[in-house]
Amino acid sequence: MTDERERIEITNKGAWLDLRRRDVTASQVAALFSEHKWLTMLMLWQQKRGEDGQQGDSPAMRRGRILEPAVAEAVKEENPEWAPIIRKANEYWRLPAMRLGATPDYYIGEPGTPGFGLLEAKTVSPDQFEIWNGSLPLAYTLQCLAQQMCTGAAWGTVAVLVTNRGFDLHMYAVPRHAAAEAKIAAAVAEFWRAVDAGEQPPPVMPQDRETLIRMFPKDDGSSLDLNFDNELPVLLAERASLKVATKRLVEIDETIKAKLGSAATAFCSDWRISYRAHERAEYTVPAKTVRSLRITRKGMNGDADG
Repeated sequence: MTDERERIEITNKGAWLDLRRRDVTASQVAALFSEHKWLTMLMLWQQKRGEDGQQGDSPAMRRGRILEPAVAEAVKEENPEWAPIIRKANEYWRLPAMRLGATPDYYIGEPGTPGFGLLEAKTVSPDQFEIWNGSLPLAYTLQCLAQQMCTGAAWGTVAVLVTNRGFDLHMYAVPRHAAAEAKIAAAVAEFWRAVDAGEQPPPVMPQDRETLIRMFPKDDGSSLDLNFDNELPVLLAERASLKVATKRLVEIDETIKAKLGSAATAFCSDWRISYRAHERAEYTVPAKTVRSLRITRKGMNGDADG
């Protein structure tokens, strides 16, 4: 991995967002390993191709911003020897050749000097912390490792403030790890190769449902031959066995819709699948174009709508 890196002062939020758009950022790396809580590979692919907006704000993100200084103060209180050398980072770092970027929360020591480290501040609800069962989520470990790669830091730590009555603090050391960093570098390189080649990653359902609706609001009139899809006959047979609407039926339909993409129809064995757009009449909501899933089997008069 090249040591060439850029260090850019953040002057305003708009400029910072513009910087982030050209890179996979440390907070997004987990999506490349299917470990991100909110972001899938398809969502990230859409963002980097400029076909979808950046992630919006959320209550969890807002809570994190407000409480971030409190996390740093708690760390200083429990580690008084760090108090003089912890300072807020206000810079965006990137490895331009790799198109990997990071915005650290705090420096421990001065960047560029031997032994300087990074402090990543997180907050978590008591219920969610209980689910962690004492272990730091892999997504946060990957984020801290990517930050170290971008900044050249010698080490990092993730400080987690639990939002209970006592505001308990838990700290997790994240040392440099050459093998893990090589995997991150390879995953980032493969992601950008796919973006540049226009190779869309497979959707993850149901997380990518809204993304697919935005990508394919209407069909393009085409038809697909899915006779060589090994998964589809099993799904269609299972779907036919479901007598009432269930969560599983919804899951199957979403998977089938993802396979069709923009196609209007598809054929698989003795099944015919239609996923055409049609105008829904106005009643209590404005009229709009929607796509309906319709599946029929040869020799059967009925069909199933989804």
